[in-house]
Amino acid sequence: MIFANDLMKSRGLILGLFLTLFIACDPVPSKILTPAQKEADMKWVYSIFEENYAPLEYKAKRYGFNFEELKTKYLDLAAATATNDEFYLLMRRFVAEFKDAHTSASLNDGGFPNRSKIAYLGFSGKRKGNSFLVTEVLPTLKKKGSHFPINEGDEITELDGKPLIQWIEEGVVSLEHLGQPDSNLTFHMNRLFTRVSLAQTLPTETSAILTVKKLGMVGLLKKRLRDEIGDELGIDFGTDGEEGDVSRLTVPWIVKDMYDFKKEQKEATRGNASVSEVEEGDPSGTGYFSFKDPVDGALSFLGFRNFDGSFQNPASFTRQILDRSRLAFLESFYIPNQIESWTSDVTLDAQGLPVAAVQTPLDKFKKLRSIPEEVRWVTSENATFPTYIAHEVKGNQVRLVATMYLDTFAPKAKTAAVLEEFKDTLDHIAFYGATDLIIDLVNNGGGSLGLGMKLAQALSSEKVEMPAIQFRNSQSWINQFESQSLEAPSDAERELARRVFTQLVEEDKKGMRLSSPVNADILIPFELQPNENVRSKLNIVLMVNEMCASMCDIFAAILQDNQMARVIGSRTMGAGGNVVTHYESPNSHLELRQTESLIVRRAVKNGKVELAQYIENNGVEPDVSLPVSEMVEGKYRRLRDKAVELLLNNKKVKRRK
Repeated sequence: MIFANDLMKSRGLILGLFLTLFIACDPVPSKILTPAQKEADMKWVYSIFEENYAPLEYKAKRYGFNFEELKTKYLDLAAATATNDEFYLLMRRFVAEFKDAHTSASLNDGGFPNRSKIAYLGFSGKRKGNSFLVTEVLPTLKKKGSHFPINEGDEITELDGKPLIQWIEEGVVSLEHLGQPDSNLTFHMNRLFTRVSLAQTLPTETSAILTVKKLGMVGLLKKRLRDEIGDELGIDFGTDGEEGDVSRLTVPWIVKDMYDFKKEQKEATRGNASVSEVEEGDPSGTGYFSFKDPVDGALSFLGFRNFDGSFQNPASFTRQILDRSRLAFLESFYIPNQIESWTSDVTLDAQGLPVAAVQTPLDKFKKLRSIPEEVRWVTSENATFPTYIAHEVKGNQVRLVATMYLDTFAPKAKTAAVLEEFKDTLDHIAFYGATDLIIDLVNNGGGSLGLGMKLAQALSSEKVEMPAIQFRNSQSWINQFESQSLEAPSDAERELARRVFTQLVEEDKKGMRLSSPVNADILIPFELQPNENVRSKLNIVLMVNEMCASMCDIFAAILQDNQMARVIGSRTMGAGGNVVTHYESPNSHLELRQTESLIVRRAVKNGKVELAQYIENNGVEPDVSLPVSEMVEGKYRRLRDKAVELLLNNKKVKRRK
């Protein structure tokens, strides 16, 4: 790491990033692991949990396990594994016991043959309620003359006679558990039909029996209208009359070496690749062997990409790897993307190699959401959070309602520029006379705690109460705050850091695993100031779903707890802390991501601030609950309609003098 730091200083940030990437990410071994090697890897995992994992006691109490007994149990199980793949899945099973979206394990095949296998049925898609909507068929199964029976638009409801949600609840989550049942369904739905040996159990049957709802003639017509004119004009054709026959189809499981699979799919896309457009929240195209990624998804495997498939800010994530500074910590409230899938929708260069897609937030907004036909955009084409104003009518009243697409708290632009743009957008909304604002957070995977708190404060001319935070009383955090107490820019900031440092040291001596709660705004002292330009209280509705995670959880909690907004949608994921990646176990080269702090909500009740509950595993309960996963096909139009209805049913906000 010292060597990587020196390189960054002399050759720039990107070189350091990729050096770190390839040094830290060794592939799984080609040799069979010995019992001693397996034991060493398990003990490495245990040591990371013991030293760094913040919610260990909280999880043990919540889920009723004893950590020492768990360690003994898994050591015995590890000794009994016969193959490397069995051992890899066992390690994942241990990590999944903690039911934590931020705590997960990853393994890498390094692009070598004979390291991992893939079993697939030949299609990809996304969750739609309790079923699976097919959005793409593999190019090797969609060739001219093929009679492959699964088509885009088909809806799969059962696998081998069992409902899909039952498959996930009974088996899949034992290898990776996000801690929220609805989030598990969305996250894992695609994994039922495409499985990788490093992360999942391969099927034992040679074929799969699928219960499929086919689109009828009306459905096919509506799909064509939606594709050709509906999206551009914001027309909702509804779903009445779309369903055709329900049938049972038998499709073979195809099992191949991952190396061969990637090579075949790359060849199949040559010459006929389309413009690559990443679907937000859609597992298709965001996985670690996705062809959308120019390095076979290595960046998303490591957590360098957002949930929507877009690249994270390389500068911020390199800092997280190379140091444990306050800045790195603030930017670590996100969910690393680990959705394993594939896609053929890719742009190739002249040599036939994949090229990363570049989309502006506005392009994504227009692609992923249903936008009314006549709107006035109040942000530029390159805005970080695109925003429009639309006329909404209820009875005799006409209201101007603004809608903002806030898809990430880890944008490419610097925090100061994003905050200035955000405040300018609020000024423009006020200029047009709108006091109603919808903030679309659907599928927002989080990002920077500092940015999120600043955006929340920017929405109010009064002081906003921020949540509290508890740190794992580890040497890492003690070192971090000691460093800040010596090197922070001002005497005042050094004094505040010294107080936290002293607290951690004293509580560690007392044997406390977690620190006492510390107000989160102490992490960015003096930076949270009321926005004096907000002259009228905004009537805000937040749209959320089960894939809103980490900083998105926290942002929704801040606005709800300060009674600044009403929340509509489904319960957020409940990833209630920061995430740190630890490289790597000595033999299998497992990467382990850990939750190393916990966020505590601070509710404002009757003018008093009270500590409420952890965000971890609880998330944010909406004020109005809706089945958001069922609205994906209409680009969440129904969710926005409900948000508008909630705003219009509220009396118009009076302007302050």
